[in-house]
Formats: sequence, C-alpha cells, structure tokens
Amino acid sequence: MAFRAAFRPRYPAIDTIAGGDKYQTLLSTDDLMEHLLEFNVLLRLLGVVIVLLISLSLMAIPYNWRETSVNHRWILRTVMIAQVISVLFFVQGFTSSAVAQLIHLLWLCISLFYFTYFELRERLLPVELPSGIGGRSNSTVPKGDLWQQISYLMDIKEYWRDPDTSVETISKTLGTNRIYVARSIKEHTGMSFNDYMNSRRVEYMATMLRQNSEINQKTLFFAAGFRSYPTAHRNFTKFKGCSPTEYSMKSDYDNTR
Repeated sequence: MAFRAAFRPRYPAIDTIAGGDKYQTLLSTDDLMEHLLEFNVLLRLLGVVIVLLISLSLMAIPYNWRETSVNHRWILRTVMIAQVISVLFFVQGFTSSAVAQLIHLLWLCISLFYFTYFELRERLLPVELPSGIGGRSNSTVPKGDLWQQISYLMDIKEYWRDPDTSVETISKTLGTNRIYVARSIKEHTGMSFNDYMNSRRVEYMATMLRQNSEINQKTLFFAAGFRSYPTAHRNFTKFKGCSPTEYSMKSDYDNTR
C-alpha cells in the first residue's frame, strides 16, 4: 500500500484552473463518473480526444517520401508508442495499480531510449530537393525478363531515390519472389541488393557533384535516397574511394585543367 501511495499522482500546487473552477483530482473511474460534468473534467477529456484524433490522423495522412526525411515506419511507430503511453497513463491513474505504474514507467524509459537512439543514429534533416526531381509515376511495368523489369524500375522509375525501397518493394511491384530479385541483381551486377541500390545513389551524387561542386551535400544525399549523411558519406567513400568533398574538389581541379 505504501508503494502504491508513493506513485499515486498528486497535484498539490494546482488548486484551480482557468475561470476559477477547482481542479478535481481523478484517481478512479468512480471519480471520473462522479465529476464527469464538471468543467475542468470535461476540458481534460476534450484534450484527450483532440490528442487522440491528431495522433490517429498521422497514420491516415498520405506519405510523400520526397518531401520529408522521416521514415514512414518511424511515424507509425511513434504514433503507436504515444498511444500506448496514453493508455498506460489512464490505466495506472484510474486503478492505482503498482504493476500498471511500473509498466508505464518502463514503457516511458523504452520510448525515451528509442527516440534518443534514432535521433543520434539517423539525424532528421528536412531539406529542399534540387530542382528537376519529380515523382515516379504509377504506369505499368513493361513485360520482359526479370532483369529488364528491374532495370526499368531503376533506370526509368528511379526506385533507388526512395529511401524505403527494399527488395520486398521491388518483388511486390513485379509480382515475383524477393529471392529471384536478389538473385537477378547479383547475377547481372555482382552486387547484393543493398550495394546495388547504394551504388546507384552514389553515382547520382557523383554526377551532381561533377555538374556543380558547390551543391549542398546534405540536400544531395537526401535527393539521392540516403537517410542520413553518415550513411551517404560511408557509401560514397566505399564506391568512389574518397569523400564527397574530396570528389568535388577533384572535379573542380579537372575542370580547370
């Protein structure tokens, strides 16, 4: 009982809210039903409904990967995490259960670790794309052997620009098995699917740097389909043998000769 009381929410400094209405502490569902029609209780319930609708709307808004550097799966996971936090908060608040309170605190810690990890590993960089970059259309993939179809998606539709493109994305688009897609790419390029995608992105970056060595590199890596600059830098060095900065300096030198 003492442990439960220690975690019971208290608001000693909050006696009134706007309009002079007394703040009613709610510790159980019975308290909620008893004071349901009071202004301060209705105000809090309205806030809960608004937050719920806003968070759910994030899952319904069409996702445009060309206008954000945020991974779509990350958005959905974030909404789920927020919803679970809300549910656990009300459960522990209305039941005063020590187990519910511990689960709530544990979930908060896990959420904090997740967001910190993501922020440090994949820094969010909303940027503007270079002009002339349009979206891929939804026209039908022409018939042909598997490699021709893959080449069409890469050369014409530029699927490598989408950071969320995976071997599953390609296989689903072509109506085939992911193993066949990976095998076809390996046979024709000698590279794994990930290396092939990254090599296309690096080649695009190199082309743009040759055309304009002063282009913003953070804008460039996003336009090429990379999620973060460290990933783009690592792959550029892997395929070109130097960093993007060194490559642009070399291009400037070659152009002045």
